[in-house]
Amino acid sequence: MSQLGLGALPIVAALLAADHRDPALTGFVLSAMAVGSLCSSLGYARWPVRRWRPEVLALAGTAVMTVPFAAVPLAGNRWAVLACFAVAGLIIGPVFASVLTVRDRDAPPEARTQVFTISAGLKMAAAAAGVALAGLATGHGAAALALAVAGAQLAAAAAGVALLRTR
Repeated sequence: MSQLGLGALPIVAALLAADHRDPALTGFVLSAMAVGSLCSSLGYARWPVRRWRPEVLALAGTAVMTVPFAAVPLAGNRWAVLACFAVAGLIIGPVFASVLTVRDRDAPPEARTQVFTISAGLKMAAAAAGVALAGLATGHGAAALALAVAGAQLAAAAAGVALLRTR
């Protein structure tokens, strides 16, 4: 569910760029997110969070990712938009590292390759579906799509919590 929302981000970025009459903003916001993710991934590699189990960190981070995406419609200028995407990137780094930690820990050794391969395929398929759905919904504008991305993060976190409780 999270990747479904994240897949929509190129469309959200293009719509935001059109709203601000700045075509380059598309690349800048996606790059701000990537730089944020790189920085937090490097920080997490150096100083991993060991206080919480990785699945808790992944779900909490996914839930918190709702905030910068929900703030996009309130961002009045391109710098605020860039900040929203950069903050989302800062959150994504540790979330992804935590997801990989859980996969590595919980996958049986004889199926580890399949677990990682299938997970990557599901992630790509969900992101592709997200960009396709966002493409169909472009008429609703950047703000509505950014809120949908935020909603996908919240739904993913809630589903993860529900799944952990059934364990």
